[in-house]
Amino acid sequence: MEVEDGNVTGTYKCVPSESLSKIIPLFYSKRVAEKFLSYMIDKNAVVRGINQKQLKALVMMIEGMKHDVGFALIPFDLESPDKWMSISIGLEQLKKDYLIE
Repeated sequence: MEVEDGNVTGTYKCVPSESLSKIIPLFYSKRVAEKFLSYMIDKNAVVRGINQKQLKALVMMIEGMKHDVGFALIPFDLESPDKWMSISIGLEQLKKDYLIE
């Protein structure tokens, strides 16, 4: 999430992408997220976990937007810890795999 003057703004940071769509990164652990954050050029961000209620709110917000927003699962490469993989996941797949009804 974005940080301004030491305070979290509530704005999700997107990963750099050559595509026009906004890509929100998802990580499987806080440690992996913090490692990824340490490699980012933009230092105005912090790692925040989200619970089911927050994930549902994020999904609802994205469904109401006119922008093309996607997600990327971002594990790091075990063979080379400074390299990252990105697995694209759409909103419907995110809802199916991660939201508990």
